[in-house]
Amino acid sequence: MTSARDVIFARQLFLQPMVRGARILELGAIGACGGTSALALHDRGAASVVSVDRDPASAVAAQREHGGPGLRFEPEGLGSLPAARFDLAVVHDPSWIFDEGGLAALRDALAPGGRLVVAVRGSGYSRSCEAGDAAAYARTAALLAAAFPSVEVATQRSIAGWVVSPSARTGTALTVEEGDAGGEEAAYWLFVCGEHDADVWEHALRLQPLRPIVESTSVREVVVLERADALAAGLAEARLESAGLRLRAEELEAETVTLRAAAAADRLRMEELEALVESLRSRQSDDASDELAALEAEVARARAVARQLRLDALDPANDLSFSRDASGRADNDDPVGRRLREAEERAESAILRAREAEERMRAAERRAEAAENARAASSLAARRAEAEAEAVRRSAEGIADAIAKGRPITSR
Repeated sequence: MTSARDVIFARQLFLQPMVRGARILELGAIGACGGTSALALHDRGAASVVSVDRDPASAVAAQREHGGPGLRFEPEGLGSLPAARFDLAVVHDPSWIFDEGGLAALRDALAPGGRLVVAVRGSGYSRSCEAGDAAAYARTAALLAAAFPSVEVATQRSIAGWVVSPSARTGTALTVEEGDAGGEEAAYWLFVCGEHDADVWEHALRLQPLRPIVESTSVREVVVLERADALAAGLAEARLESAGLRLRAEELEAETVTLRAAAAADRLRMEELEALVESLRSRQSDDASDELAALEAEVARARAVARQLRLDALDPANDLSFSRDASGRADNDDPVGRRLREAEERAESAILRAREAEERMRAAERRAEAAENARAASSLAARRAEAEAEAVRRSAEGIADAIAKGRPITSR
């Protein structure tokens, strides 16, 4: 099955004229090839190969399996590279040159006359690639053109065709006709940079069975399409959930408005009850006090009249003797007795009315207390309604904020 390893090995065949006797730096291939690409460069005649990768485990494993004289694998960054040492630097992952200081470090690591080769994925890599590949091409070309006097571009693309070979002869020339494949877009662009243009440019064709290429491409496309379907389904589900959450937020907002109106009505009722309680207390207290004072004054006058009648009756100069019956009350037939009895009755009546006034005042106080209890209950209900309205408001704001930020929300 074709893989990144096959792509890198085809690239090496194209670069073969630059490989022989060169001190080579390879970046970003250990993870894809397990160190075999650097080993292949060494076997193709490179004087030495240093392969660097961001994955420390892969670099250590490759060094253990393939490392040796003239072949080294390092899990280090560009900062550890010696200056002016390499004749050829091959970058299979363009992110190395976009790292801060990455391109400058690579340029400093090249010996005089050395070349930098950078591979950038093109739109012919997969049907799922988008127009962003053109932007990547332009960005890479601009960056390299600012750093090197010469920047040349080669294309790398896969083709399918037929090979007709004589069975009894080897080493014969290969005749290639592009046919209908000439319009195929590049799967990769190879930027070859240096102080001057490259001396040798030849087509390179690395043969491998057709079926694995077709099968791997089909599998990749199926995986991409399945992933796209899954993402589309997830997006539809997220949109549906978002719509439901928005509807719930609107319902909570409406409920908040209702609860706030209820709380406002409770507060208004509470204020009315407070005013009523204060009015009852003031009015009933004043009325009861005035009535009680009048009755007390009447009782005092009645008692004063009775006391004066007794004094007049006991005064010898007045000759106002009167008789009392067996119960001690004044005789009704005696005028003085009648006056005294009337005064006593008025006093008793005044005392009775005073007691009734006191009872009415206590009843008014009980009504005022009941009104105060009603006011307290209404105040408690208003506070509860306000608290519930605030909780609903916060819940609605939380849902609206989650929708705006795209966070997942669990309904409670």
